[in-house]
Amino acid sequence: MNEQQHTILLVEDDRAVQRALAEALHQSGFTVLAEHDGEWARSTFAQRRVDLVVLDAVLPRRNGFQLAIDIRRSDKGKRLPIVLVSGVYDTVKVKAQLDEIAPPVRFLEKPVAPSLVVAICRKQLGLQESEVSDPSTRRHRRERARLEVKSKDLAALADIAEIKSVETDSQIRFRGAALVRGNLRDTGFAEVLSELHRWRATGSLLLENSPVKKLVWLKEGAPVFVRSNLLNEALGQLLVRERMITLAECEDGLRRVHESKRQLGTELIEMGCISPANLSYALQLQVEQKLFDVFSWTEGEYRFNPRASMPAMQIALELTPAKVLLEGMKRAYDDDRVKKGLGNVETMSALLTDDPMDRFQDMGLDPEEAQVYALIDGNKTIRELLESGALPRDDARRLVYALRCANMIHFAPPETVRAPIVQPIAAPPSVTDGPRPQERKRIERLAARAQELRRGTLYDVLGVRPDATELEIHYAFAAVAKETHPDRLGPDASVEERAIAEDIFQQISNAHETLVDREKRAEYELSGGQRPDGDEVDRILKAEQRFRDGEARLRQGDPAGAMEAFSEASRLYPDEAEFHACLGWATWLALSPDAKAATQARALLDKALELNPRIDRAYVFRGRIARALGRAEEAEAEFEKALLCNPACTEALQELRLARRA
Repeated sequence: MNEQQHTILLVEDDRAVQRALAEALHQSGFTVLAEHDGEWARSTFAQRRVDLVVLDAVLPRRNGFQLAIDIRRSDKGKRLPIVLVSGVYDTVKVKAQLDEIAPPVRFLEKPVAPSLVVAICRKQLGLQESEVSDPSTRRHRRERARLEVKSKDLAALADIAEIKSVETDSQIRFRGAALVRGNLRDTGFAEVLSELHRWRATGSLLLENSPVKKLVWLKEGAPVFVRSNLLNEALGQLLVRERMITLAECEDGLRRVHESKRQLGTELIEMGCISPANLSYALQLQVEQKLFDVFSWTEGEYRFNPRASMPAMQIALELTPAKVLLEGMKRAYDDDRVKKGLGNVETMSALLTDDPMDRFQDMGLDPEEAQVYALIDGNKTIRELLESGALPRDDARRLVYALRCANMIHFAPPETVRAPIVQPIAAPPSVTDGPRPQERKRIERLAARAQELRRGTLYDVLGVRPDATELEIHYAFAAVAKETHPDRLGPDASVEERAIAEDIFQQISNAHETLVDREKRAEYELSGGQRPDGDEVDRILKAEQRFRDGEARLRQGDPAGAMEAFSEASRLYPDEAEFHACLGWATWLALSPDAKAATQARALLDKALELNPRIDRAYVFRGRIARALGRAEEAEAEFEKALLCNPACTEALQELRLARRA
């Protein structure tokens, strides 16, 4: 048995891939240092002991090949095993760049199975199949026991403040409100979420299973944020449990928190224990943990308040309602609970939901689950789906229940079913949002697509010939709708992006609805292919152009001109938070040191955060204004919030470094 526990530096910017690889490596006994971009990975490598590096070839700020060369140039990295993974580099380029990196180095093409990565890591480190990296089970148990004993100490000040806020919110937000209420003993949590999703409900759901209280905020039916009064869901414990920091580092960080009264994450970043990207990732996991825990509750009172206001939050859930339901059931629902929730439906037929916004949700199905979903054609009974063999029966039943709760399918007696023609299409890879310039390019591409669709015929919208059969139209619609569903934008998409995406999806849905109805199709052809024009996309594009004019004016040192341009952008499209944020900053620059400037600017920045609590630029601007007014601690807190919203926000990092040198 190897007495030295092996540590792997994993550098991957796709969070889903990173999490899958980290979990597989953790289960094999390795310690994993997971990083999101090349610069932070280089810093982590310099500060921590590393036995092997697994890195993606395409990374923010410094790509994998550059990072590998940097590692080779260091004394401790000259002979370190490196595993490069990528799905975009062609063979010639890969060969040329690999030749620059001294061995030992392995290159793997994506997609790659986590088990293969684990096997290669074992081989590179000289571990036998029977060996594990964990040096001592007994020592591991002692460390875990020590963690449990110190659990109360691992609640940082911010966690304790959050616990108090749950108590306050549960009294203030729900007093005298018109409530939807019940007990999870009678209606399971999945069913409660399903109902709120059907309503597209916005508000706050209070859950009480004494002494535990949780508040789940929803926006248009999707859970976005959770608070809890459980100390064992504190950030410190999660970071240690996920092996992102050591117990000693957590204790040192908490000691600093008690002295400085700052947040634990801020102290850990300053100590060099964790990167902003990993802190943001850990906070995401913390919110997910608080939500998924409720799926395990078999009883407890729940009350929904549609009038509850959304809290200020820099971290939000990044899962669609369909993904939440499936993942929650996988974690907490055994077969008995699933059977109880489904009821006696095995003789019923499963049909795809008519509403395409529900039917084409991104549920994140794996290949086996997608096989079961693809069998749903209105002709097969639930029993036939369960016995298809694509999944174990219990897993197939859980999937069917999750699909029903997500409103993607419904049940009907076989004799009432008219066999549908539409077949579901496996979900495409999710889209990962990039930095702001990429967001503007996405808006341009979406707008161009929307305008192109409006100029074409309904047949062009679906990509079919004018003589296409109803069957061909159904298949084309299924493929295009899955590809263009707004879920693909991700949870952090701007209001502009989502509005254009919904316009595109509506055009596709309208084309399908018209062309599969014989009368509507005939009317459309008799009209010469005329379609009602919409001006939503044009209005967004005009607002976007004025916004860019404002940014150009700021770069030219003309804040008054920028203020005018941003004001026009906000008037044309008042729902976009970034327009208000930049208007607030331009207002401050144009009018300061006028005493009213700070008040006017703050009001505009507050408006931006009301529209989108996760817009990092608004916090940066508020921090700069606070610093100019001599409020240093307030400024630092704002810059920290910006980093939580966007760990790659270089402006916030620079401002924090300047503040701490002062």
